[in-house]
Amino acid sequence: MTRGPWELSAGFRWVGIMLAALLTGLPACGWHLRGAVDLPEGMDVVYVKGFGQGSPFMAYFVQNLRFGNGQVTRDLGEASFVLNAISQQFSRGAATLSSTGRTNTYQLAYELIFDLQTPSGDLILSEQIIRVVREYYNPQSDVIGNSNIIGKAQEENVIRNEMYKEAVNSVLRRAEVALRNYSTGL
Repeated sequence: MTRGPWELSAGFRWVGIMLAALLTGLPACGWHLRGAVDLPEGMDVVYVKGFGQGSPFMAYFVQNLRFGNGQVTRDLGEASFVLNAISQQFSRGAATLSSTGRTNTYQLAYELIFDLQTPSGDLILSEQIIRVVREYYNPQSDVIGNSNIIGKAQEENVIRNEMYKEAVNSVLRRAEVALRNYSTGL
């Protein structure tokens, strides 16, 4: 007996039913796209000050805000709220040394101090500090003798970008809670 192209065996139907049940259950348990933010209605237009035009933080911020149907504006009058970067700093230092005094492990640290304000300057969320720290192994003895130097530089760039992404996600999570509390009067 041959089956038509749309006829499935009982096993395949069972897998399909289980997959459909899993996919419909994910949102119910709180799962959502990584980086997606759910800003309150009417609070989805952001004016940003204190970040440079080519800032990696800004690139990831704009990208993640779009996941939640938000947008960044250049006009303060259009903004629902203002993300104000008070300071930001990226540092790189030795975390461990080899027996010969060469650096084996580097520590990267990104610190962002920010607040959220209304367009008129009232505080929605007072000064917040986000600090993201990562360490990575980079034995100088391995790099000097072979061509791994480019790979190690790329590895550091990947880590830096992940740190910016983590900081953006943290800012957006805090903004989401603060804006909900502000819009409901809490």
